[in-house]
Amino acid sequence: MFSKPNEVIETKDYWIHHLVLGSFATNCYVLVCKATNACAVIDVAEQADDIHRFLKSRSLDPSYILITHAHIDHVHGCKRLKALYPKAVLALHKDDYALAANLGGQSRRFGFVPVEMPAVELDLSTKHEIELGRLRLELIHSPGHSPGHVCFYLKEQKTIFSGDLLFRHSIGRSDFEGGDAVVLKKSLDALCERLADDVLVLPGHGEFTSIGSEKRENPFL
Repeated sequence: MFSKPNEVIETKDYWIHHLVLGSFATNCYVLVCKATNACAVIDVAEQADDIHRFLKSRSLDPSYILITHAHIDHVHGCKRLKALYPKAVLALHKDDYALAANLGGQSRRFGFVPVEMPAVELDLSTKHEIELGRLRLELIHSPGHSPGHVCFYLKEQKTIFSGDLLFRHSIGRSDFEGGDAVVLKKSLDALCERLADDVLVLPGHGEFTSIGSEKRENPFL
């Protein structure tokens, strides 16, 4: 399923606005509950001001900043976005706190101006789901790419934000800080066993796909 920057996915329950941002072409998603207009930003690349302009253009005020994992290309803009939306709850799994604490080191490694991670306000290891208006996001801890990697799953709407666990025809790397190839394989197997073939997969980079398509065509599965 080909996806383009600024594409909008719409069902009877939600809008998902897709932004491709930063040096690593990170997929940032703005999830909006149609019934209540409650919204969350999922993963924040370095262009936080672009996210802000988008939110402002649609009069959206995020309740959450949800982070799949704490590699720099997914959190670089968190401090800036949090400053712009101080009421938005910043959420990350505790097993990635060490990665977040070393954001300065990650910045220097990839040639970014060093930044800091703001204080995490919600430890995703303590929750099974997040309510966003009338939407329910199930939290699936899926380590391997990083220790605290989390997928956000809209079970009723058959949509999953897979972060850097699963891509179209590829999978996440395990050679970055905190990665583990054996654990990654277990997370992928568990995800594919749990989810139906018609679940839409919205990854951290690249094009959209489906669980069924990846079961059939992904050489790493």
